[in-house]
Amino acid sequence: MYNTLEETRSPAERPPDEVLALIFRLAAETPLAPGEDEASWVISSVNQRWRAIALSGPELWTTVRISRRHSLGGTQLFLARSTPLPFRLSINTEVTGPRPLDAARILEMLLPHIRRCSALALCVSADDLCKWSSVLRRNHLHSVRTLSITIHSSAPDELWGPPESLFDFTALCTSVRSLRLGPAMKFQHQLRPLRLTKLDVRCTWDGAFIRHICSHSQVLESLVLRDYSASVFDGAAGPTSLPSLTSLALEYRDAALAEGLINLALFLDTPNLAHLTIEGSASPGAGHSLRPWTARRFPRLTVLSVQNVAFCRPIDISVLAGLSANITHLRLLDVFRGSLDDVAEISGYSNLRVIEVPRGSCIHLPAVLHENVVVREIPAISSQPMWEELAFYQNSDGEAAEFERAAPVHACSDFCDLHNESPWRDTRSDAERYSDEIREVDRIQGYMGGRCFYWVVVSL
Repeated sequence: MYNTLEETRSPAERPPDEVLALIFRLAAETPLAPGEDEASWVISSVNQRWRAIALSGPELWTTVRISRRHSLGGTQLFLARSTPLPFRLSINTEVTGPRPLDAARILEMLLPHIRRCSALALCVSADDLCKWSSVLRRNHLHSVRTLSITIHSSAPDELWGPPESLFDFTALCTSVRSLRLGPAMKFQHQLRPLRLTKLDVRCTWDGAFIRHICSHSQVLESLVLRDYSASVFDGAAGPTSLPSLTSLALEYRDAALAEGLINLALFLDTPNLAHLTIEGSASPGAGHSLRPWTARRFPRLTVLSVQNVAFCRPIDISVLAGLSANITHLRLLDVFRGSLDDVAEISGYSNLRVIEVPRGSCIHLPAVLHENVVVREIPAISSQPMWEELAFYQNSDGEAAEFERAAPVHACSDFCDLHNESPWRDTRSDAERYSDEIREVDRIQGYMGGRCFYWVVVSL
């Protein structure tokens, strides 16, 4: 990739602009090490002619970030150069220093371009969101299909709830299909009817909210529920069916919160569920067995992902018992060394073909599984936000303290997702994300003859 005669010989007469933009975007959004200089250095080391081609097109400028780390002048440049393509916008107005961002100026700068916004991630105050809602009501947000909202506030959690402006703002995005609601709020309101296909709820929710989703989101395909309270389902209304749901991810923070997971299994009927993810920070105790999950059959369930970052045991035996005989893909998302003691349970999965474990694990398969099951390695999760969240609650002696019901905002992963790494992470597992990246790299290398950009791609 350096400016040498050998490396400047392009195997293609002229690489497509979208291929160039994709590679440069990967370099810009995925630093080689903490900080931003490394990514800039990679771009500056690329052959000057190809760099000029990429920079002259609008594709490279379609991810716009506004925060204290990004100047408004740079934002204006990105907005201008991305024309006429749709762009993705991330705004974080929370600052710790004496110079807050001018929300009014930000809005004034965005208004001429807001019709092109296809994905919007907000981390703003309730006041700012209220002001923006009133102004944007006279404009159009019909192009926004992905919306993520986090409200930052210094109010205590027990006094804090989602402001009406949140729902007013959500209602403006009439075409939104993917919605994520951030932490630090207690969800006791109802969303206006939306045709959502993906919903990620990171705040505290209740049974009424789930019923509302089931009633007004009949096309919902992917649901992520985190930070929920125990015993939130009264069961009076009976099971609620959500036949469109194919992917469900659940996270409980302590042993008591596992009860909410059990109640959800008895409350929500998902006959077409194909992908189930369970993330826990502690193993449920004897009084909170997950066996009630087995009473609810999942005939189409083929992929089961389990993560329990606080214990070495890779999977709770009661989770495996009878969930689905059709499971073909089992993901154990914690580093584990030893033999699988749950042989009787796993061997009951007659269709099991793949077990994925993080790199560094050493799992000995029982003989009954050797013939048909393949063990694959996936990237370890020790550096993922969930692990950082666990470390925040560790006692001084290193032992894990019990998780609080509502974690502080700065301990959650939204800010990392929205403003440090890629702000548009979806609900795919690490394994799916990794596989998609490998396939994309292979596609690019195949097109470019395997020579051009190889150094940049393998370095990311």
